Amino acid sequence: MGAVYDPVYESSMPDHEVRVTFAGHFGLYYTIDEENRRVSLEYLEDCRRNPLKKFS
Repeated sequence: MGAVYDPVYESSMPDHEVRVTFAGHFGLYYTIDEENRRVSLEYLEDCRRNPLKKFS
């Protein structure tokens, strides 16, 4: 559904691969475990906030 998250700011990069999709001004960052058929929400962001604080 979403794309692999590839941030503009290096400081916004998580320590593992995360996918992202958007709903309005909210970003939903998630991982997919295909072996266990599980989607885990990692982070929900209001995109109007500071992008340098993501995942901290």
